[in-house]
Amino acid sequence: MAHLRSQNALGNGTETSSPRAEHFLPPWRYAVLLICFTILFFLLLAGGLWLVNHFGFVEIQKVDDSTRILAAIIALAGSLAGSLATLLGLLLKDAMDHRTLQLKELTEAQRAQEARAAEERLRMDTCVKAVELMGPIDDGSSADLRRAGALMALNSLGQTEFALGLLDEVWSQNSVPPTTAVLLIENALASIDPSLQNGAAATLRKHAERLLTSDGGFVWPKAVAVDKLCLQAASWTLEALIRCLLARERDHWPAEPINDALVLAVQFMSHSGTRSPAAQAANVISTWVLSRIERDDPSAAFYAQVLQTADSIISEGPTFATQGGSMPILLDSLRSWASTPTGRE
Repeated sequence: MAHLRSQNALGNGTETSSPRAEHFLPPWRYAVLLICFTILFFLLLAGGLWLVNHFGFVEIQKVDDSTRILAAIIALAGSLAGSLATLLGLLLKDAMDHRTLQLKELTEAQRAQEARAAEERLRMDTCVKAVELMGPIDDGSSADLRRAGALMALNSLGQTEFALGLLDEVWSQNSVPPTTAVLLIENALASIDPSLQNGAAATLRKHAERLLTSDGGFVWPKAVAVDKLCLQAASWTLEALIRCLLARERDHWPAEPINDALVLAVQFMSHSGTRSPAAQAANVISTWVLSRIERDDPSAAFYAQVLQTADSIISEGPTFATQGGSMPILLDSLRSWASTPTGRE
């Protein structure tokens, strides 16, 4: 059974800190700096006045002159003190605004972390519940539906790889509806993750005979764009299609499902990795169908066109060197499947 995809441990969350926290000083440090600058300013002012008086740059001859100079100095100092007080208020307000912003960012980060932790707990609980539902259930009438619902719940929570692992187990026991299995595989094949595509294609290939339905048809992940599949996934998905055809005797196939299989083979002819083997499969199917219908049949022209296109691709040469696996053997089996006489012929 596949393991859970790597998840962040709930108790090992990264400590969240505000990106602005280290760029601003606490408010009390602003006040200390301002006081220091104020003291330094008055020291420099007093020293300057002493030097002016000591070296005689300004001679105070009358008391009135001394009083006026002292008054001017006091007025200047008061004005500077008021300006410094205003500056101090602005600095404190700016520091408080930054601190408020830091607290807001920190609160939002903590809430986001709590939301992620809750989501992880939900996923873990769902996974555990899904594993429980995969086991034996007393009321067999609803067992398959419960398992199907568990698999789709895992897929909706992003646990597609884990769901594929569970699907591989229960599908081997026919404990899940084929439509649910194909829907899950379809979602994985539509992913841009090559590992998910490969896992889904491998599951589809392994259980290809379980794609058959009681009405003579088969279920298939038709909403997948073949040209978006990676090389391995495309090859295994084409193998699944061929295995599905081989799982039922040739003359037990109705015409419509065979047409669907041929259309799928034509789609695989557009993928660079499956171009040649898909063309050979389409050649076999279209040749067999043409041998069974009348020349004036309306669909004969379509099969003839497919056969012509497939033959032109086959003439380019095989590409089994890049395919590997069991594709050549499957194509030989498909040829035998299409050419072996039956009691109806």
